[in-house]
Amino acid sequence: MSDGQKSMTRRSFIGNSARAATAAGLAAQAAIGPASGRVLGANDRIRMGFIGVGNRGSELLGYFMAAPDVEIAALCDVYEPYLWRDRTKVDPRFVKDLGNKVPPMGEKFTKEPVREKDFRKLLERKDIDAVCIATPDHWHAIQTILACQAGKDVYVEKPLTITIAEGRRMVETARQTNRVVQVGLNRRGSSVYREAVGLVSGGTLGRVTLARAVYTSRMFPN
Repeated sequence: MSDGQKSMTRRSFIGNSARAATAAGLAAQAAIGPASGRVLGANDRIRMGFIGVGNRGSELLGYFMAAPDVEIAALCDVYEPYLWRDRTKVDPRFVKDLGNKVPPMGEKFTKEPVREKDFRKLLERKDIDAVCIATPDHWHAIQTILACQAGKDVYVEKPLTITIAEGRRMVETARQTNRVVQVGLNRRGSSVYREAVGLVSGGTLGRVTLARAVYTSRMFPN
């Protein structure tokens, strides 16, 4: 496969697979679409590394595993049960208290992925094309920047980062390194949210001077 073909494959992958990964409430196969039935060769697949495979990371891992053009090449997490996908190693107190909020794990991989606790070790690997980042928010900027500099395309969960300065640096780095970076802001494309924006910008609600939002969750920690 030529460099141009490989680059285009990556771009198609980031667009199609990321949309599938963020399609809330849809089954992975329905979101990705049916496989063609063609046996894909090694050069046709995108080799992905996952940085952060906790609660949201586990969901994304499942979505990408269902994509026929993706190979799960490496996993990275500092928490042993997540890294080794072994729910039995989770403290029983968490399982008792949170129940099914603890990720099920136990996935069966076609090929055993490399496992790292240090994300920098994962980024050093030359056999990884793209990474999925689902770590706590304050890690998103540095991990995305270093991934781009390491030549990896990136799917990073929302929020992009926690400061404007970091966000600008991330955009600059993606452009300088010519990497594809997709942020998991899927709900902003929803017709419900677009309609809400229209109500505000169109003056239907009058002059809005204050808005508050509250979100609570007993989700098992990432």
